Amino acid sequence: MLQENRLILMTEKNKTRNKIKILFLIDFLVTKDGLTGGTERQLIQKISRLNRNIFEPILFCLRQSHNHKILDEISCQTKILHIYSFKSISTLFKLVTLYYYLKKNKVDILETYFFESTIIGVFTGRTAGIRKVISCRRDMGFWYNESLLNWISRANKLTQKILVNSQAIKYFVSKQERVELEKIDVIYNGIDLAKFNSDYQINLSEKFPSVSHGDRIVGFVGNFNRQVKRVDLFIKALADVIKENLRVKFIIVGDGKLKPELLQLSQELGVENYLIWAGRIDNPAPYIKNFDIGVISSDSEGFCNAILEYMAAGLPVVATDTGGNPELVENGRSGFLVPINDHHALAEKISFLLANEQIASNMGQRGKQIVEKKFNWNKIIKEYEKYYQGLIKTSRAIIF
Repeated sequence: MLQENRLILMTEKNKTRNKIKILFLIDFLVTKDGLTGGTERQLIQKISRLNRNIFEPILFCLRQSHNHKILDEISCQTKILHIYSFKSISTLFKLVTLYYYLKKNKVDILETYFFESTIIGVFTGRTAGIRKVISCRRDMGFWYNESLLNWISRANKLTQKILVNSQAIKYFVSKQERVELEKIDVIYNGIDLAKFNSDYQINLSEKFPSVSHGDRIVGFVGNFNRQVKRVDLFIKALADVIKENLRVKFIIVGDGKLKPELLQLSQELGVENYLIWAGRIDNPAPYIKNFDIGVISSDSEGFCNAILEYMAAGLPVVATDTGGNPELVENGRSGFLVPINDHHALAEKISFLLANEQIASNMGQRGKQIVEKKFNWNKIIKEYEKYYQGLIKTSRAIIF
């Protein structure tokens, strides 16, 4: 009996030792405003879906998440490093903590998100002897400046791979950061279709009295703390659309510091009675399911999660022709792509879809088929698992 128990313990130790340990390092999961961004949600989904018979994911955050409860929902070991400033002396001791953790626990892969985590993770990880270091890019670098690029360039020399979520970002990073294309790999974002389909649908007219039966709903999902999201274009397009269709409401799901000036714009254009501000919603699916058309008017996008959600809901999409949007929207088949900074073109396509309901419906169904085939999480997680296993290229047995 004792010998049998020892054998069981040895088997369990071998299983643990044979798992691929991946430490994910990110600045934070939730902002001080209580917001969880698309990158953070994608990472949480990935961690929850990785096959635990093969992988042992670990999550480190530089800073305390505003809503710490989200850490309790993640099914892996988590740790907050409490790094709030590069200039703090205490940060050095936190980096030592990270260094010894990486070294002691024999982490196989270190994957970093956002600028601070990339700089801290790449240099600390390589010093600790981690050979497989991946840094991620999830946007078109609207935040770059010369100083940040210099730091990123130094980190890139020590990074084995750069992982991005669209072809557009791949080519942008290669050009902007002067990295060979072979070093940059693409895995698209995923969406949980089963959960999306099971989410309830709110009654807009009950929640917003200005919505009447028969109103067509044109929706925008996104936060507007940065001008790059161009919610102003969405509002300007509304001014054009109501010239042809008064039975329409534009709804904005999101919030941000630019709201006061956007409210003022809507009043100046005289469209405030056609515009609904839904505010920040953690799960926008119940609202999206009420839309007739989903819109993205950004000047810059990496790979837009809102478009994924529009398509999952079977909506035709009108989006700006930027970043990874053309990799999602088949122009003329699942929606329309319009030039950036052109609210007239935005309004023209919205008005066309409002006037041609059958075409709009066909486009929406085409978009839903694209999502089901290319972007569902069941497919995407297999791509991640294959990718990580390929990076290791080890001869040691993997326990399935």
